[in-house]
Amino acid sequence: MGETISDLYVRHMRVITGASNRQLDYWASIGLLSPSAGTPGSRLWKEYTIDDAICCRMIVALREQGVSLQQIRKALARLNRKLRNAANPSDELRRQRLIVYKGKIYVEDSLDGARRAVYRAVDGQSTFLFMNLDRVGKEVDDAMEELRRKSLEPSGVH
Repeated sequence: MGETISDLYVRHMRVITGASNRQLDYWASIGLLSPSAGTPGSRLWKEYTIDDAICCRMIVALREQGVSLQQIRKALARLNRKLRNAANPSDELRRQRLIVYKGKIYVEDSLDGARRAVYRAVDGQSTFLFMNLDRVGKEVDDAMEELRRKSLEPSGVH
């Protein structure tokens, strides 16, 4: 998911993310967050990317909010599928907005300038739709103006 920084090792990940060695090892062992590079089996010479650090901080924050590792694993799997299809996965990762409510993870997604959707991170089920009515009103005004303009055109010009 990003360029590997050769000096972003376990000790750096601990400082940057707040995760302990034990957490990093456990998360790697269950496939939740694995180092992008490094020597297999080595505790110190694992290399992480900046995107790995972002995901790790996200995991730490979600755990602090009481989200289960099962929920986090499902949300990360869905997020990774979305990032694989993105033109620039690192930028797409940074654009994500997560919402945690009652131990569940939701993702906010901008549909266009006037609408944003919130869906469950684990299965993509849409839960909320937010509309900017000022923007929608502008779109309606523009459409009305276009209709007025067309109605003033001579017949047969449409």
